Amino acid sequence: MEEVISYLKKKSQLIYDINCIKKYIEGGDYDKNLKTTWERYKKELIEINKKIEKLRIPQIQEFDDKKQIIMSSIKEHEEKIRLLKKQLKDIDKIIIKLQID
Repeated sequence: MEEVISYLKKKSQLIYDINCIKKYIEGGDYDKNLKTTWERYKKELIEINKKIEKLRIPQIQEFDDKKQIIMSSIKEHEEKIRLLKKQLKDIDKIIIKLQID
């Protein structure tokens, strides 16, 4: 988790820096070093995004696995409820039959 936070902070700083440099580049007020730095920051941002994605995928899978377990449990309980309701109806039928006889 701390690793993800670290990457997110770095990503935020890179985006800020890239946007600042972009203003100079768009204005035509830059030299080769600034353009090189901008390109390097963009590459770093791509790498950071890849690292974040690699960390996210296992977490998403873990949550999806938990979700599937819970959904399965819900279905089992719904089936038990259905069977119990059927038993109640059967009992009601028996009670009515006994009252009539």
